[in-house]
Amino acid sequence: MRPPTLQYLYLQKPLTLILIIAALALLPWLAVDNDMSYTIVTYFGALAFVGYSFVFMGRRLKLPEAFTTSLVLITAFATQCGSVALWRDMSYALCMLIAAVSFFKWEESKWKQFPWVGLLMLTLASVLKGWFSIALAALVFTTYAKMVGNPFKEVIKRTALVATLPAIVTALVFLFIAPYPFWNGVIKGISSSPVIPVIYYLSTLIFSFIPWVVYSLFSVFGISPSAAERRRKKENRPPVVEPTGIERKVYLFSGIIIAYTLIGFSCFMQKSGLIFIVPIFPFVSLFIARYATFLTEYRTRVTRIFGYVLLLFSLLINAVFLASAFGMGYMFQPASGLAGGSVLLAKLAEIAESALSSPTPLSWALFSVLLFAQGTTVYQLSKKVNIKILYSCIGLYLAITLFFYASFFLAL
Repeated sequence: MRPPTLQYLYLQKPLTLILIIAALALLPWLAVDNDMSYTIVTYFGALAFVGYSFVFMGRRLKLPEAFTTSLVLITAFATQCGSVALWRDMSYALCMLIAAVSFFKWEESKWKQFPWVGLLMLTLASVLKGWFSIALAALVFTTYAKMVGNPFKEVIKRTALVATLPAIVTALVFLFIAPYPFWNGVIKGISSSPVIPVIYYLSTLIFSFIPWVVYSLFSVFGISPSAAERRRKKENRPPVVEPTGIERKVYLFSGIIIAYTLIGFSCFMQKSGLIFIVPIFPFVSLFIARYATFLTEYRTRVTRIFGYVLLLFSLLINAVFLASAFGMGYMFQPASGLAGGSVLLAKLAEIAESALSSPTPLSWALFSVLLFAQGTTVYQLSKKVNIKILYSCIGLYLAITLFFYASFFLAL
């Protein structure tokens, strides 16, 4: 008997399932820019970013870990809807990701597969966002290649003469043929702007992965099983599976690229922006997915409480939407009045009220998707299979963001 469609896609066509989920979750991106040609480039660039990340992780890690990592990445993009939905920025992030993976595969093949694609992508990234892209890639690759046991002289030779020099020469040729205002404006911008502190990028990461930050906080502040439950789980706990050599290399590479990106941009780059750290989103998602998987296995109460909290929040959205749709939105006006001290919050409250008070057929369709996600979460919470509870929570969060952002853009 053929398994259900979702199970079939998960087991036989996981990349297809990931792309379908990403395509649905990122639909609000299509409404960010008025120029549809740029919007389409951004949208499919984001899908390529998610798909490429999954292929890289899926060929080197266990399928559940790679799959969860991609879902976490999609939630980060869903949270940041509108913040990275610019074709130039998304193109830069995709170029940096492909360049990093290409250099990783180069070392993985013992220097046999020359990273022509990586060099091209690194050159394009430097043209789009500046010289530091090349320096960052060289630093990451040099450190990683040395830490996995390659001789230092060989690493320097390959990094300097083979990997980065062609990208630098190509970028300089572009600057030479580019009009004077272009590179003169870049130099002035670099010399006059203040350095952005690392706390800016850390806070941006925290916001991007906000549901997982909340999930982790639950595990920190005392949500632990009883003594009897701990003894029972210790007896039935499966043996700890040590990561393979290639898995260790992926974890090491991920840690290096995260650390160098955050420190490098905060120390040397004067231009702030979320897009500079978007290339590390897949690697941050990997560590979050590993921790989430650990919690689902050994701290089961955390996952269940997170599911109930997320479900309660979504039910409040139901109440606001239905009350506004049937002319009882005045019941929530005192809550929106709390934003009176901030012009921005007051404007957002006004837009939200306008979106919810005049629902369209599309709003009702998205609301039905939210109801379906809520029902799935309730069902999985009753079954007590923690990994399915985790996946249903991810689906519910994506349904919330889809409903919220779609309503927001419809009201603009």
